[in-house]
Amino acid sequence: MLKFNSNGKFKIMQISDAQDLPLVRKSLVRMINRACDVLQPDLVLFTGDNILGNHINDAVIGTKQIASGHDATRARVERAIKHIVLPLEKRKIPFAVLYGNHDDMNCIEKAEQSEIYGSYSSCIGSGSDIGAGCGTYDIPIMSSDGSKRAFTVWMLDSAGKYADGSRYTTVSRDKIDWMLCRNKEIQKDFGVLPSFVFQHVPIPETVRLIRECKRTPESIEHDGHFYELDPEKARGVLGEYPDVCSEDVGEFKAFCEMGGVLAAVAGHDHLNCFEGKVDDIDIIQTACASFRCYGNEMRGVRLFELDERKPFEYSTRTVTYFDLFKKTPLSVMRYINDADDKEKLKYGIWAGTAATAAIGALMIAVGKRKQEEEVWCESYFLFFQSR
Repeated sequence: MLKFNSNGKFKIMQISDAQDLPLVRKSLVRMINRACDVLQPDLVLFTGDNILGNHINDAVIGTKQIASGHDATRARVERAIKHIVLPLEKRKIPFAVLYGNHDDMNCIEKAEQSEIYGSYSSCIGSGSDIGAGCGTYDIPIMSSDGSKRAFTVWMLDSAGKYADGSRYTTVSRDKIDWMLCRNKEIQKDFGVLPSFVFQHVPIPETVRLIRECKRTPESIEHDGHFYELDPEKARGVLGEYPDVCSEDVGEFKAFCEMGGVLAAVAGHDHLNCFEGKVDDIDIIQTACASFRCYGNEMRGVRLFELDERKPFEYSTRTVTYFDLFKKTPLSVMRYINDADDKEKLKYGIWAGTAATAAIGALMIAVGKRKQEEEVWCESYFLFFQSR
């Protein structure tokens, strides 16, 4: 049972777009381990694209070497999942999962992935046997005395593939209807409770936090126009144009009707890390945790802190890789070595190091040859002098 601690506090850590493979980038695992130790969350949420499903069978990302068959693919999925959940399992930190557009880009469906997550004792939700289908369910957080529900975390499925193999990036209306019905049941027993809604793909209203602008070093380009965060509505980093749900099924309207929804939280856009407000509901995007895919120095996790004594207030902040490890020579070199967007710099350093080593070796060889020549000349001179 999840509940506020004796001081009335509760911490949720979100990991979005971990998106790695069986041969994991070690900086991701180091970061999750350090975040758990430093932040000490009471609950960790993986909010989609937890694995890089479309490359799970590659020998190396980008190659055409494919593992064949269900069993071989499942073994790779299991290894990829193990890397990200083992830090939590070792510390007995409860975690829950929803899915993104990359997770099931292979023959291991979300329901089967849910079984894999569910095999870990710390997993409290993966969505296979609760809620409204895989990845859509609610998580209760109880009061500090355990007597009543005090907070609700909604997990909504917003991406994946249909039975016919076609893909979707939206929350379906039936899941919204389930949430509305479930919320009425909760309110009947506990009244209007504060809640967060987590999903992978951001809601359409996210674009209401940005505005068109003139081209600047900070602006982003989309379809020939330039955009920035509207400073009157949002703060943070806009690194790319929000790739929101493909359909508007009335999700935000449902949030407003429910009452108590404090924030709608998403990932998906690796470069975006901001918080804003639309009609009294916070809209939050969390940057990626992945080192395997594109990203920026906002890579990290997001922390939410709740206070039982102030139920409709919360604080949130992004905790980046460099917040956790500081910018030391070792942490910077590990970051450059693992981060995909630093490949050019990494290869440049490698090339520079190799060139420096080659020049050094050449200079040593030239110096040695020169020394040998000097010794030979001196010997030659002494020989003739003696005659």
